[in-house]
Amino acid sequence: MSVSFKLISTHLKDLDGNLREVHYAQTVYNNDTPFEYFTDMIARISAVSPGDVKSVLDTLTALVSDQLLLGNIVDLGDLGRLRPVVKSRAAASAEEFTKGNLLRVGVVFTPGRAIRQSLRTVKYAQQSAEPAANGTGTEGGTGTEGGTPTDPNTPTPGGEGGTGGEGN
Repeated sequence: MSVSFKLISTHLKDLDGNLREVHYAQTVYNNDTPFEYFTDMIARISAVSPGDVKSVLDTLTALVSDQLLLGNIVDLGDLGRLRPVVKSRAAASAEEFTKGNLLRVGVVFTPGRAIRQSLRTVKYAQQSAEPAANGTGTEGGTGTEGGTPTDPNTPTPGGEGGTGGEGN
């Protein structure tokens, strides 16, 4: 399994105001893992019905939302923690800051220990900027590593799919 990326270039101004070209990695996602994948796999592994799993996860979602709306950090054990973050426009002084400066509330996910440890073993596969003639468009991998298994009856260790980061 690997995380694929492609190189992106852009121009930034340096301290003297001159434009210079810089390059950075941008993730190329292999798949979007649907909620049903997790409910089905949890049901198969735990011998609980898919409907019961969905009900528990739906309830967890509602409870997490309630806690975030209260401004609480939500600890989900080995999965990780969620915390609300406020985005705002800057004001010249504290007196000039009003509720109008508040833009939105986002959520930051911090993965738990097991997820962080599994990510330490990540392998990278660079995608070429243009798809290759053979259709793979990769360097160092096929671009199909990771993601959702093609057979949902075959669980694989390591936690396929999912997302992390800010939900702004």
